[in-house]
Amino acid sequence: MPDPRERLLRRVEAEARVFANSEGKSRLLRLGRVYGLLEAGVIAGYWPKKDANVAASLVEHRYHVSRLRDVLIRGDAIMLWRVTDVAEFLGVSHQRVDQLLSQRRLPKPSGRSGRTRLWDRSAIEAWAEAEWWDSRRWRRRG
Repeated sequence: MPDPRERLLRRVEAEARVFANSEGKSRLLRLGRVYGLLEAGVIAGYWPKKDANVAASLVEHRYHVSRLRDVLIRGDAIMLWRVTDVAEFLGVSHQRVDQLLSQRRLPKPSGRSGRTRLWDRSAIEAWAEAEWWDSRRWRRRG
Protein backbone atom coordinates (compact mmCIF):
# COMPACT_ATOMS: atom_id res chain seq x y z
CA MET A 1 0.00 0.00 0.00
CA PRO A 2 1.49 3.37 -1.00
CA ASP A 3 2.20 5.95 1.65
CA PRO A 4 -0.30 8.79 2.16
CA ARG A 5 1.93 11.33 0.42
CA GLU A 6 2.13 9.18 -2.70
CA ARG A 7 -1.66 8.65 -2.72
CA LEU A 8 -2.27 12.39 -2.41
CA LEU A 9 0.19 13.10 -5.21
CA ARG A 10 -1.59 10.61 -7.47
CA ARG A 11 -4.91 12.32 -6.74
CA VAL A 12 -3.38 15.73 -7.57
CA GLU A 13 -2.03 14.37 -10.86
CA ALA A 14 -5.38 12.77 -11.75
CA GLU A 15 -7.33 15.98 -11.02
CA ALA A 16 -4.76 18.01 -12.99
CA ARG A 17 -5.24 15.75 -16.02
CA VAL A 18 -9.02 16.06 -15.79
CA PHE A 19 -8.68 19.85 -15.44
CA ALA A 20 -6.49 20.04 -18.55
CA ASN A 21 -9.13 18.19 -20.58
CA SER A 22 -12.23 19.92 -19.22
CA GLU A 23 -14.08 23.00 -20.45
CA GLY A 24 -16.56 25.51 -19.11
CA LYS A 25 -17.68 25.66 -15.51
CA SER A 26 -16.32 22.22 -14.69
CA ARG A 27 -12.78 23.56 -15.30
CA LEU A 28 -13.09 25.91 -12.34
CA LEU A 29 -14.40 23.10 -10.17
CA ARG A 30 -11.49 20.85 -11.13
CA LEU A 31 -8.96 23.63 -10.56
CA GLY A 32 -10.47 24.23 -7.13
CA ARG A 33 -10.06 20.55 -6.32
CA VAL A 34 -6.41 20.66 -7.35
CA TYR A 35 -5.82 23.72 -5.14
CA GLY A 36 -7.54 21.97 -2.24
CA LEU A 37 -5.42 18.83 -2.63
CA LEU A 38 -2.23 20.87 -2.85
CA GLU A 39 -3.20 22.78 0.28
CA ALA A 40 -3.96 19.48 2.05
CA GLY A 41 -0.40 18.37 1.25
CA VAL A 42 0.97 21.58 2.76
CA ILE A 43 -1.11 21.17 5.91
CA ALA A 44 -0.03 17.53 6.26
CA GLY A 45 3.61 18.59 5.86
CA TYR A 46 4.22 16.61 2.66
CA TRP A 47 5.62 19.59 0.73
CA PRO A 48 6.34 23.31 1.36
CA LYS A 49 3.85 26.05 0.51
CA LYS A 50 6.13 27.54 -2.17
CA ASP A 51 6.26 24.19 -4.00
CA ALA A 52 2.47 23.92 -3.82
CA ASN A 53 2.19 27.40 -5.36
CA VAL A 54 4.55 26.45 -8.20
CA ALA A 55 2.61 23.23 -8.80
CA ALA A 56 -0.66 25.18 -8.86
CA SER A 57 0.81 27.51 -11.46
CA LEU A 58 1.88 24.54 -13.59
CA VAL A 59 -1.60 23.03 -13.43
CA GLU A 60 -3.33 26.34 -14.15
CA HIS A 61 -1.19 26.89 -17.25
CA ARG A 62 -1.79 23.30 -18.42
CA TYR A 63 1.90 22.54 -18.17
CA HIS A 64 3.21 18.97 -18.20
CA VAL A 65 1.51 17.05 -15.39
CA SER A 66 4.58 14.84 -15.12
CA ARG A 67 6.53 17.81 -13.74
CA LEU A 68 4.24 18.01 -10.68
CA ARG A 69 6.04 15.07 -9.09
CA ASP A 70 9.41 16.79 -9.64
CA VAL A 71 8.19 19.96 -7.98
CA LEU A 72 6.33 18.44 -5.05
CA ILE A 73 8.57 15.51 -4.16
CA ARG A 74 12.03 16.64 -5.22
CA GLY A 75 11.44 20.35 -4.75
CA ASP A 76 12.73 21.32 -8.19
CA ALA A 77 12.54 25.04 -8.77
CA ILE A 78 10.56 25.29 -12.00
CA MET A 79 9.70 28.72 -13.17
CA LEU A 80 7.72 29.49 -16.27
CA TRP A 81 8.88 32.49 -18.28
CA ARG A 82 6.82 34.54 -20.70
CA VAL A 83 8.25 36.34 -23.72
CA THR A 84 8.99 39.45 -21.66
CA ASP A 85 10.87 37.40 -19.05
CA VAL A 86 12.99 35.71 -21.72
CA ALA A 87 13.69 39.08 -23.34
CA GLU A 88 14.78 40.59 -20.03
CA PHE A 89 17.08 37.65 -19.30
CA LEU A 90 18.71 37.84 -22.74
CA GLY A 91 18.88 41.64 -22.75
CA VAL A 92 16.83 42.05 -25.92
CA SER A 93 13.35 43.26 -26.86
CA HIS A 94 10.33 40.98 -26.95
CA GLN A 95 10.24 41.46 -30.72
CA ARG A 96 13.76 39.99 -30.91
CA VAL A 97 12.58 36.96 -28.93
CA ASP A 98 9.80 36.50 -31.50
CA GLN A 99 12.41 36.72 -34.29
CA LEU A 100 14.66 34.15 -32.61
CA LEU A 101 11.68 31.84 -32.20
CA SER A 102 10.59 32.20 -35.84
CA GLN A 103 14.21 31.56 -36.96
CA ARG A 104 14.18 28.42 -34.79
CA ARG A 105 17.19 29.62 -32.82
CA LEU A 106 15.29 29.67 -29.53
CA PRO A 107 13.90 26.50 -27.91
CA LYS A 108 10.22 25.83 -28.49
CA PRO A 109 7.88 26.99 -25.73
CA SER A 110 7.16 24.33 -23.11
CA GLY A 111 3.50 25.25 -22.92
CA ARG A 112 0.83 27.87 -23.42
CA SER A 113 -1.63 29.75 -21.31
CA GLY A 114 -4.18 31.09 -23.77
CA ARG A 115 -2.08 32.95 -26.32
CA THR A 116 0.85 33.39 -23.95
CA ARG A 117 3.85 31.20 -24.69
CA LEU A 118 5.63 29.78 -21.67
CA TRP A 119 9.19 28.50 -21.43
CA ASP A 120 10.80 26.45 -18.70
CA ARG A 121 13.41 28.71 -17.09
CA SER A 122 16.05 25.99 -16.99
CA ALA A 123 15.63 25.32 -20.74
CA ILE A 124 16.23 28.99 -21.60
CA GLU A 125 19.20 29.23 -19.23
CA ALA A 126 20.78 26.08 -20.72
CA TRP A 127 20.19 27.32 -24.26
CA ALA A 128 21.65 30.75 -23.47
CA GLU A 129 24.74 29.19 -21.88
CA ALA A 130 25.32 26.95 -24.88
CA GLU A 131 24.40 29.24 -27.77
CA TRP A 132 23.66 32.83 -26.80
CA TRP A 133 26.26 34.40 -24.52
CA ASP A 134 29.36 33.44 -26.48
CA SER A 135 27.89 33.83 -29.97
CA ARG A 136 28.77 37.56 -30.06
CA ARG A 137 31.72 39.31 -28.48
CA TRP A 138 29.63 42.18 -27.11
CA ARG A 139 27.06 40.04 -25.28
CA ARG A 140 27.48 39.99 -21.56
CA ARG A 141 25.45 38.20 -18.93
CA GLY A 142 23.37 40.60 -16.88
